[in-house]
Order: sequence, then C-alpha cells, then structure tokens
Amino acid sequence: MRSFARLGRVLLYVVGVPLGLALVGLLVLLIVNLRDAQRLPAVTAALAARHDSLAPGENLFYPLLALDVRDSTSLQADGERLYARYLAARAQAPDAPGTLYADPDFVRRPIAGDLQEACGIGQSSVHCLARLKAAPAAARKLLAENAWLLARYESLERYAQLQNPLPAGVDTPMLSWSSFLGAKRLLLTSAAIEVIAGRVDTGLARVEADALYTRRLYAQPELFLIDKMVLDRSLRESLVFAGDLMRSHSLGAAELASITRIAAPLTAQERSLRGVLEREFEVTATVYEEVAEPQNARLPGVTGALSRPRTGLTDRLGQRLFHLNATLDEAWAQSQRKAALADRPCSARTQAPASSPGILSYAYNPVGKILLRLGADAGQSYIARLCDTLAMQRIVALQAGVHAERLSNPALDVADFIARSAPEFRDPYTDRPFRYLPGGHGAVTYEASDDRNRALLPWAL
Repeated sequence: MRSFARLGRVLLYVVGVPLGLALVGLLVLLIVNLRDAQRLPAVTAALAARHDSLAPGENLFYPLLALDVRDSTSLQADGERLYARYLAARAQAPDAPGTLYADPDFVRRPIAGDLQEACGIGQSSVHCLARLKAAPAAARKLLAENAWLLARYESLERYAQLQNPLPAGVDTPMLSWSSFLGAKRLLLTSAAIEVIAGRVDTGLARVEADALYTRRLYAQPELFLIDKMVLDRSLRESLVFAGDLMRSHSLGAAELASITRIAAPLTAQERSLRGVLEREFEVTATVYEEVAEPQNARLPGVTGALSRPRTGLTDRLGQRLFHLNATLDEAWAQSQRKAALADRPCSARTQAPASSPGILSYAYNPVGKILLRLGADAGQSYIARLCDTLAMQRIVALQAGVHAERLSNPALDVADFIARSAPEFRDPYTDRPFRYLPGGHGAVTYEASDDRNRALLPWAL
C-alpha cells in the first residue's frame, strides 16, 4: 500500500504540478488578453482614406488599363468603362473572379516580335546603339509591327498624375505594366534608330521627354509598391540609354545638358516611400482583418482548383489570443519605420538588425505578434534598390560632367576630376567618389545591391 501511495505522490508531482502550472499559465494568458488595444487615429485615417480624388480625365490609371486593348479608339473612355464594369461586377458578386484584365468585351493585343531586339534593361542593353548600328533590320521590323503600341504610349505623356484608386485588399488586381514596359523599350529603340541615322538631337529629345514624364509619375504618392518598382525600372532604362549614347557618340553642350536634365538629382518626392508603404499597409490590414473574421470562408476572386480556405481563426482560443487593433497598430508602426529608413541617406542605412522581441512580450497578442514577425521584412529589398537607382542617376550625371569638361579640356585628368567631384556626383552608399577604374576612357563602379545592376558594372565613361 505504501508503494502505491508513493507512486501516487510521484504521479501528482510529475503530472499534476506541470498540468496545474499550465492551467495557471493559460489563465494568466487569457487575463492578459482580455482587451484589445485602442486603434491609433493614424491607422483609422489610413484605412478610411480614399484614392479617387483625381478627375478621371487627369489620371493616367484609366488609359493604362486600356493601353493594349485591341480595338480601342479612346484609351481614356475604355479605361473608365473597364474600371466601372469591374466595380459593378464585384459589387454584384464579391466572390466572382476578377474581370479587370479578363473582360471579354475588351480583347487584349499582345506585343508582336521579340523584345530582345529592343533597347532597355535586358540582353546587350549597355551597347544597344552599337548593336542596332550593326544590324538594324530586326529592330526596324519590331517597331513596324508594334507602331500602334508606341503611338499609344507616347500619347500618355499628357497625363501628369497617376493615382491608383483600386480598393486595397488581398485580391486587389494590380495594374498590369507589361505593355507599358514593352512600349518603353520600343520608344528607346525608336530613339536609337534616330540616333544611328544621324538625328541625335531628335532621338535624345524623345528620351528626355519620356524620362521627365516617368519621373513625374515616379514621384506620385498614391502608388502601390509594384507601380513604384515598374517606374523605377523605366527611369533606369532612360539612364542606361543616356550612358550608352555618351559612350558611342561625341555630344555637344546642348545634348549633354539634355542628359544632365534626365539625370538630375532625385527629389524627396521621387525617393519617398511613405505613400507607397501606406498603400501596402492597407493591403496588409485586410489580411489581418481576415484573421479576425473566421466567418469569411473563402478568398474572393479565386475559384476552382486555386480555392483555399481563408486564414480566419475558427477556434475560440486562437480568437482570444489575436487582437486586430493591436496588430494593426504595430503593422502601422513597422510601415512608418520603413518609410523613415527610406528617407535616410543610403550611407546612413547600414544598421544592426532589429532585435527580436523578448519572449514575455508574446504574452499579449501572441498570434498577432507572430504574423507581424513573419511580415517584418516585406519591402526591405526595394528600399535597398532605391539606393541603386540613386547610384545610377549619380553615375550618369558624373559621366555627363566628365564629357562636358572634356569639351573645353580634352586632356582632362578623369581620375582627378572624379576625386574632386561634388557630393551630388558621389557614391550614395559611401558618400565618397565613385571607384575609378583606369584603362581606355576609364570606368567607375560601386557595390550594387541588385544583381541586375551588377550586370551593368563597371560603368564605362
């Protein structure tokens, strides 16, 4: 009997005590999580914000929607119709597949031919002019087959603003930029054909007008991140073309001044990600709202084999350990920290990774904190890419400065010129002059963060 009593006491300690502690811990956890936080006013304002303040006739968004519609006679009118039909279809059947780019009454026309024959950031992009001069036939054929798209693209330059009015959500159909980017490469190719035909001023004038137009759009605050990234690429393609032109042709003062305008210092509005990250926050917020609303069983806009359950918390314990307001407040704070980081000089962005929150901090809103932790790195890579864009802008401005100085001083000491360069012509990552590589006419380089930019280096002057 004593052995049974002793065994009972052992079992009590081995099983009962841990079980009791676990129950006490769970009780404490539930007490700590009794109430959600008060939602920050900034969060409320961000989620209530509308993005349709521009008159449709002033907003590039609408003609972009219809840019590749096969039989369009008015990009503006067709874009407005497409968007109105999309909103009406979603209002009638929120779970129906999206129709923004799949409306059967608006058939799309693909780009004909191989865009590898075009200028732009792609194969042989740095030497596009030399390649076309040696074999222009394929490029001329590409331009002829897609003259309709190039004409439409150039007609967009009258739009000074781009405001993406799409309501943010996990199923928001983003703008399709493929035709826009393809048309940009057609424009650069057409300008290159002008240049190799001896009409350098005409070709460069077209590239300058397009680059300044791109930069106006690049500075718009109500874009999604994908929109900003596309315009970032478009700006880089203009800079790559300008660099190629300076390598391959002897330019006069007026032409170098044109390139200097293309490669003018990026403005605070162009560099800022504040509005962009606020739009991304709106998308993130819908994800967290779904977690809090388990009755929403399926993702709207997704049917058939791709259907999947929403991520709503269906169990009571999970619901009690997730607080929507607290999660949104911290997600907003994360967004603001990233925006502030993007505003800082590139040379000041090197920092130790943020320390992980202490284990005790997970006692309150543990599900929300885990989700926030999983999404903490979103957008960080693009913040780094912005510094590469700044470096490319400065490197082209420096290249133009070297060529302008040579007009009056053919025996210019390029290494000395670069060493004495003003801050706006220096490596943004180090705030020091770009690293000079002698040989031929010389080249400069820097430590790019993006593989696509490393392929352009060293940058021949």
